[in-house]
Amino acid sequence: MNKEQIILKAEEFQYPTKEEKKHAFSLLPEFHNYGFKFKNSLFLILDGKKINESAILENLHWWDNVLLNRFGSLRNAYVNVVTHYARGFPEEYQKCSKIENINRFMFDSNVEIFYYFFFVSCDVIAQILRLQLNPKIDERNVHFNDRFLKSLPEGELRNFSRIFFKNTKVARDYRNSFAHRFPPNHPDFRVSVSSENGSEILNAGAGSYAKPGEIITNINESLSHLSLFMTESKKILFKHQN
Repeated sequence: MNKEQIILKAEEFQYPTKEEKKHAFSLLPEFHNYGFKFKNSLFLILDGKKINESAILENLHWWDNVLLNRFGSLRNAYVNVVTHYARGFPEEYQKCSKIENINRFMFDSNVEIFYYFFFVSCDVIAQILRLQLNPKIDERNVHFNDRFLKSLPEGELRNFSRIFFKNTKVARDYRNSFAHRFPPNHPDFRVSVSSENGSEILNAGAGSYAKPGEIITNINESLSHLSLFMTESKKILFKHQN
């Protein structure tokens, strides 16, 4: 089947304008890193604290710096997602104008980047929870997943973490599909094989996929859950630290 070739030139791609950035940021819920102050571990040891405790108090600050940077990348991806969605393209896959093809391409690319940084941020949050609540866990084995949550001491922070984990399940499925499986935003025409009365049946794919409107709704919902989780977990962490 002959398909029309589409050539997108570099000069046709436009960064978000000042007004577009302002609009995107107006939609963002507030979320911040924890704000752990730097504490020099050597000074803490000299002041009478144990070596392990001193190292934890200093490293909380360094992990929090990483989280700050991850959140910056997450916000930047969100601005690009919102901007290119607002610039417009068809919800259904069909023939687009050149500018619509650019908007769709940039939207899809930045959606994937958004989910990457969303869950990288979650993994960094898990590192902070590990240091604060269960520092014996090897940091190389830490991911914000069900196994990790079970390793946390019982209490309100583990409960809030579980709620956040549950509320971001669809987003996690999207991210895992982007990273490891068939992309969720790509029409799925793959065939499948089923069995009926001892015979194998070949089934044609229906071309289903997550529409841009569904994805951006999930992105906004996921950020709202992140905002609430960061607010509540910060209260609990600093209460625990004090």
